[in-house]
Amino acid sequence: MTFLAAPLWMFTGFAPVLNSYTTSQTITAPVGCTQGVAELFGATGGGGTACAFGKIVHTICGNAGGCGGYSKSTIAITGGQTVILTRGTGGIAGSGTSGTTTAGTGTVSTLASGTKTITTMTCNGGVGGGDSNIVTGANGPSGTGGTASGGTDTNTTGTTGPLGGTDTGITSGVAMTGVNGNGNTGGNGGGGTGGSVTAPTAGNTGILYIRWT
Repeated sequence: MTFLAAPLWMFTGFAPVLNSYTTSQTITAPVGCTQGVAELFGATGGGGTACAFGKIVHTICGNAGGCGGYSKSTIAITGGQTVILTRGTGGIAGSGTSGTTTAGTGTVSTLASGTKTITTMTCNGGVGGGDSNIVTGANGPSGTGGTASGGTDTNTTGTTGPLGGTDTGITSGVAMTGVNGNGNTGGNGGGGTGGSVTAPTAGNTGILYIRWT
């Protein structure tokens, strides 16, 4: 006769659950849990502005904003204990045409001690993508990724936002977007979209995932 192993939660009475947190708040661990695996993603930078350039009009697309940092910690915690999340805000969209960066940098996201003492996890926001230059037709600076620290498992700098493309004058400009910080799964979206024939977008806010077990 073969006996199948039962999952641990059937003996502990607590079924694992994955929660996402998108606002600044005090987080209370669910009753019955003994551990939380926290993954914190920083806010992203805003997208740069596009501009028209040349005798035959070309649209030089703005650069995408950089992605926020990523930090992961495994926390021994019991039900009823708390930790405190401060969620970062995405950077504002760009508004210039001089090849500089007018898009905003995402603000910092942190997970810190409440009644449970932890090492503070810090994910800095990505830098805003550069505006295109209406005089030279060049892209502005790339939006670099935010750094991360304090994670007991992993700390990763976010991906730099890609340069904007160029419209040939026949088709619309290509909106260039960022990607999740260094390929980490389950995270926030890419940096703010660089402007094309549409306006650039603001960056995405930070986000926290905790798998309670």
